[in-house]
Amino acid sequence: MIRGLLLPTPTTVFNIFSIEAGACAAAGVLMCWHILCVTTGFRSPWMLYNVWMAVSSIALFYGRAHRDLGHIKWFAIAVFADIAVYAIGAAYDAELRMTDFDHCAVAMAANHGLTIEYCLQHVHEIKAIAYAMRLAALAFKFYVASVAYSYELSCGFSSGNTL
Repeated sequence: MIRGLLLPTPTTVFNIFSIEAGACAAAGVLMCWHILCVTTGFRSPWMLYNVWMAVSSIALFYGRAHRDLGHIKWFAIAVFADIAVYAIGAAYDAELRMTDFDHCAVAMAANHGLTIEYCLQHVHEIKAIAYAMRLAALAFKFYVASVAYSYELSCGFSSGNTL
């Protein structure tokens, strides 16, 4: 019910692809991304989350192949819950745990010519860029959740009929 109130239900993805193709593409990208995160961040506190999202992405493909609407709904709910997990988790990681030196270390790793003195003078700009990138990722996750919800509805689910 909450998803029905919060998420729009597009009929196509960017007026180019069908909802089914868009949901499968989103599941494929999420699956690859989270499997990569599992393999590279084995000791990360985000490990369980990455496994959950990878398995949820695989659930969409299973549900599509076997006409199992429960697995399609599982993916749609997982992607919707991912919005909150990302919004809270990314803010916690970036704002509450990272110091200005940590932000500079990340920026200096990406830009080898950056000095620590220059970075500390401009750390607020770096934080603003990171914040804008997190908002863009959150908007993308919101759109992916709406595509997944639309695909779920097109497969026969509605707010009152969960089969």
